[in-house]
Amino acid sequence: MNSQGRTLPYRFGEFVLDPQTRILTKAGERLPLTPKAAGVLLELVTRAGQVVTKEDLLARVWEGVNVDERTLTQNIFTARKALGSVEAIESIAKVGYRFVWDVAGVVAEEPAAAPQISPVRTSVPAHYWTRYAVLAGIAAGVLFAAWFWTDRTNRRQRADALVVRGLQQIRSSNRVKALTGAPMFEQALNLVPGYPLARAALAESAGRLGKTSFEKATELVRLAVRDDPACDECQAILGYLLMTRAWKWDEAGQALARSIDLNPNDAQRRIWYCDWLAIHGRQTEAAVQARAAAKLAPDSAKPITMLAMTRFLASDYRGAVQDGESATTFQPDNSAAHYWIMRAYMMLDEDISAIVARSRELGAISSQPEHTESTFRITYTGLHGKTGRQGVVAAWLYEVRKGSPREVNRYYRALWYMWIGESDKALAELEAAVKSKPYHLIYVSVDPAFAPIRANPRFLEVVRSVGLLQRVETSGVQHLKN
Repeated sequence: MNSQGRTLPYRFGEFVLDPQTRILTKAGERLPLTPKAAGVLLELVTRAGQVVTKEDLLARVWEGVNVDERTLTQNIFTARKALGSVEAIESIAKVGYRFVWDVAGVVAEEPAAAPQISPVRTSVPAHYWTRYAVLAGIAAGVLFAAWFWTDRTNRRQRADALVVRGLQQIRSSNRVKALTGAPMFEQALNLVPGYPLARAALAESAGRLGKTSFEKATELVRLAVRDDPACDECQAILGYLLMTRAWKWDEAGQALARSIDLNPNDAQRRIWYCDWLAIHGRQTEAAVQARAAAKLAPDSAKPITMLAMTRFLASDYRGAVQDGESATTFQPDNSAAHYWIMRAYMMLDEDISAIVARSRELGAISSQPEHTESTFRITYTGLHGKTGRQGVVAAWLYEVRKGSPREVNRYYRALWYMWIGESDKALAELEAAVKSKPYHLIYVSVDPAFAPIRANPRFLEVVRSVGLLQRVETSGVQHLKN
């Protein structure tokens, strides 16, 4: 089917796409979509269920204009964002894309009314009325059942859409966006009470944002897995929380492995398994998982960010910068990519580059990215010229204490103290971090920044508290492992 000559709009779920105006609406409200992104979406929708090659999309939408695949990737990203779903447009590695939602045409106008025919009065025997009453009752029952199941299906579809959008928000590496995720999961639970996936998603949101205790978040996702053991996303979220918050390493690895067995074609759970492997010093295996995720989500920045992380932990700092910069071309506001770039420049003793990367990280987190990045960069680059690294770290520590909860940034402060050679203060921060469990503490045993204090008994006690004890050799770099 081709859109040329078609006048009826396409409907998929709550969305309507007009092939003439290329306007996308949802529940009657127009959605922001650039002309090229609308053209890409239209080409995919008209051939829903079919794989459309990248070359075909470029030729049809850009009509001979010479643009590269990165332009197409950006417009696919824009279309997915408008739909609120990554899954709507499936990436076919090295080939193209496929629109997977069901598509139907919208009737342009109401059908003509049927001609009115005067009824012919006839007499009906009494016993027929009883038969008609029974049949009418059966018909009413069937209609009610059909309505009930249709309503139930619609509720489930709406709940699924809310969960998908909410997960995209909380996993966006932007705290401002992440805060909008939890209400979506609560709406999904109102539509489908006890829905395991919505419950697991709410647990992930709570664990990420610290809205409840880590123990309660873990208990919530365990309930979801108990109610639906085949829920691969629930298994993945369980593994994520057990890894990042509960530090139950064996159980976390098993849950993540189960989630991959249930659905090997999801990039996110391979990213989390990459994390688990990296924490245990298995950087080569971690990189394999990151590359597999990149094939499954070729237009996503997250797998490339994980490659940057594995390179950093293997002390390949230039490679970490290269991969981190590559990730930001896909997603400029990816704070995690800027974080690993900053860390690499710190290890390379390239202070100004580290300051610039830190400014970009803060800009990505902020609701005013350009202003935040520019202000930070100018302030701290100038400060470095006057007082050097010591002065910059002192100012960073002041800003952290002033601008956000003290406990959240323990790991950052430990890193900065190591950067200026104050290992005792770094150790004090790590010891305090064991209680508050900041996310990055899971890397403590393999983080190259702490190499100078790895034999220190206080450091070993921190590692023991996290549950990572046994010293092993991985790729020539000394690490700690459970």
